[in-house]
Amino acid sequence: MIYINARFLTQRKTGVQQYALVLCRELVKHVPDICFLTPKTDLIDEKWRKEFNILQIGNRNGHFWEQIELPRYLRSVGSPLLLCFTGLSPAFYKICILTLNRHLIDIHRIQCSHAVKTSLLRKLSLTLPPR
Repeated sequence: MIYINARFLTQRKTGVQQYALVLCRELVKHVPDICFLTPKTDLIDEKWRKEFNILQIGNRNGHFWEQIELPRYLRSVGSPLLLCFTGLSPAFYKICILTLNRHLIDIHRIQCSHAVKTSLLRKLSLTLPPR
């Protein structure tokens, strides 16, 4: 089973979320055994429940969910592969593939309208050595 960090399904759709959505739609056409993990918050579009195999886990949301609850759940099911198409991957989960899209790289170069804490967290994650 492959797991996808699908927190983007709980966020309003921007270019980054659209990028992830397109990748996920293509993946489910070719890989039958995929589970989309989201925090226990409302999905932006309920039709995704029919389109994707969604499992809502944890009790929190945001970066806490992504960095603490998501890897905790993955370890409880045997540490499977995690794909992350937006944002950050869990810093201390080793079996993960993070796609670096243009948006994530630009944040490293140009600090524009993003909150200082978020920008620093992303800059730090891009400078950490590969696992």
